[in-house]
Amino acid sequence: MKLSFKKFNFDHAALALMGLTILACGGGSGDGGTDRILTRNFYAVNASYSENPLKFNVASQDIETTGAGVFALERGKISGSRATFVNKQLDPIPYVIKNATTDATLVSGSQQVTSSDRHFVVAFGPESATKALIIPLEPILGTKVVFDAAQMDSSETRALDLYLLSAGQTLATASPTFTGLKYDPLTPQFMVQQKIMEMGGSYTLKVVPTGTKTEIAEYTQPVTLKDKFFNLFIFTKDSAGRDQLLLEQKRAPG
Repeated sequence: MKLSFKKFNFDHAALALMGLTILACGGGSGDGGTDRILTRNFYAVNASYSENPLKFNVASQDIETTGAGVFALERGKISGSRATFVNKQLDPIPYVIKNATTDATLVSGSQQVTSSDRHFVVAFGPESATKALIIPLEPILGTKVVFDAAQMDSSETRALDLYLLSAGQTLATASPTFTGLKYDPLTPQFMVQQKIMEMGGSYTLKVVPTGTKTEIAEYTQPVTLKDKFFNLFIFTKDSAGRDQLLLEQKRAPG
């Protein structure tokens, strides 16, 4: 089975400072105001099995993907713009995902999220049974490289450990970069794990069942992490089998 490994440079400044620390937007996170009004920014990721473009709508707003008035998002890409709205901190946020060609609704739902102001709506699975989750992400300031990983292939039932091996390192002696990656729709805020790294570089990515050193050969890939980039690595699936997507987002100047 042949795997494709895709990298997408994304220079949109509004997405550049991305991470996982959950912070409040405006005001302190500890003020306890359950009715606080928060600004929410949403971006879309099309990680579906289907090659058909998708449309994303959040809180009755289309998420533009390639320019004003254009909403068809190709597989393996993230949106080039955002949808922004305000709501109460604990109110569930509705979303709808459609086939961009036929306008048929593939999945609709709502999800309560944390007080984060930046979110990814991720569509995944086959078109006949499309699933979606909202993942809240927040910037980590003052770092050189941020590497996030999420397991979003429900057919992969094993919990996974992920290794980034630099030149000369071996799987036998290395410590995992991420441990226990597993698809869990009940806790989407914890589906993404994050690693803060001092510098980028070229690595060999290897994946094993959690707690073992037994390499899953089909996941082995070369990975290049760039300085001052934020990287989101998603395990998903395409029509031919498993697939891996690395979405690169360039950090804003300063």
